[in-house]
Amino acid sequence: MHSIDIKHLSSEFVKKSYGNENPEGYCFSICYSISVLFSLLNIKHEITVGTAKGNNRTSVHFWLTIDLKGTILDPTIRQFDSKLEPIYLGHINSNTAIDEYTNIRTLSGCEFKSAYFFWASPLFQSTDKIPITKELEYKLGLLNIKAAITNLYFIEKFGVIEILSKSMYAKKYFEPIVTYIHFLTENNLALNYYPVTSLNIPYKKLIDTYSTFSV
Repeated sequence: MHSIDIKHLSSEFVKKSYGNENPEGYCFSICYSISVLFSLLNIKHEITVGTAKGNNRTSVHFWLTIDLKGTILDPTIRQFDSKLEPIYLGHINSNTAIDEYTNIRTLSGCEFKSAYFFWASPLFQSTDKIPITKELEYKLGLLNIKAAITNLYFIEKFGVIEILSKSMYAKKYFEPIVTYIHFLTENNLALNYYPVTSLNIPYKKLIDTYSTFSV
């Protein structure tokens, strides 16, 4: 596989998935989706979580750590400053949008399971899902569908469909999104809640791809 320009790839991913929307609340969804893509492309990284202080607010935040030298990729950096480029790729201490990062750790083990549950339970329509408004639930659901479609676009572009079919990490990502698509279509909710410009999202392609997993 030829060399991959991480900055260009990530910028295009953001453009295709959430575009010019304010990505507040999107950080885990986008980081997880990009992490799945990076794992298939053999790009070393780790999902990282910490507390970020910027733009007069402090919040739990997710980003990707690229190497041990402190290089990070933040694909939702514009939630702190809408005038910035779509993604930040550089040293963690050089990120001008964030005044301070604290309590930084790799997202793994029980903490990953907790973040996954918070993310996946509304998609699975679990009875014990974290309570959020229906409007927010559908907004985040659409974001995750768009991110998954974007993921498939790059998976096909880089020719790693066969690798995808054997990846349990990828299957765990796509499963709740495909489940949510079934929920929407079976209850005719897509037409009720999604804007007209979003109705052409190729649901079937996601469902067909999920059926090819061999793990």
